[in-house]
Amino acid sequence: MTQSVLPESSLEPLSRREQKRVDTHEALINAAMSLLSTRGFDATTVDDIAAAAGISRRTLFRYFPTKADIVTAWTGQMTAVLTRTVENCPPECPPQTLLAQALEAVIPHIAPTEHEAFAFVFLIERTPALLSVSLRKYAQWEDSLATALARRLPNSRDRHLAARVTARSGIAAFRTALDEWIRLNGTRPVLPILRQVLTLQAEQFSAPETAGGKRETRHASPDAPPAGSRHRSCRPATTSDRARSRKSPPGAGDTA
Repeated sequence: MTQSVLPESSLEPLSRREQKRVDTHEALINAAMSLLSTRGFDATTVDDIAAAAGISRRTLFRYFPTKADIVTAWTGQMTAVLTRTVENCPPECPPQTLLAQALEAVIPHIAPTEHEAFAFVFLIERTPALLSVSLRKYAQWEDSLATALARRLPNSRDRHLAARVTARSGIAAFRTALDEWIRLNGTRPVLPILRQVLTLQAEQFSAPETAGGKRETRHASPDAPPAGSRHRSCRPATTSDRARSRKSPPGAGDTA
């Protein structure tokens, strides 16, 4: 079963009819992703999904015209996670750290278990019929991240371009991490792989060139947090954090 990602801004309770539509929508996504990742895309029929969700074939088509549309809806939930993570980080969070935390936030929302998450990722990334879904997903993630990042960058002529460069490099790192996870057949957890890829990416961009034109790089530890977030946490400040900040005298904690 996938984890529900509902908008936090929806404060008014849903009517019984609206709640039923939401429940049916989620039941269809959960049933479809479970069957598709277990049996395969081509071997799973619309009737199979409808039966697993406890609805009729006709009702299913009122929600999703095709099986691929169900997968698209599932990937859309991950877009909401990315955007919300960026928007909830404090203003002082550096762009690269913010990006790393947003990408890491997606991982636990893929599925409740690592085994299910690997099956979902393998389904989407390695099913030819879902190639267009996968490409649209990454394009949507990139646009959402770039828009959210642009709101936080200093106001300059190149702000939107810088946001898109940062977002695109982050999505490239995420895709590389998933490819490596699939290459390893899920034998390693995906989060350390993602952190390793992000660290390698940051080191490649920042490493100085030697006399021969080569860049000096260090081997990234698989379990280390990504460069840029290693020494700084960009979680939202809590009430106790702000209270401690007010109590601390100027210069407290400074060392000579």
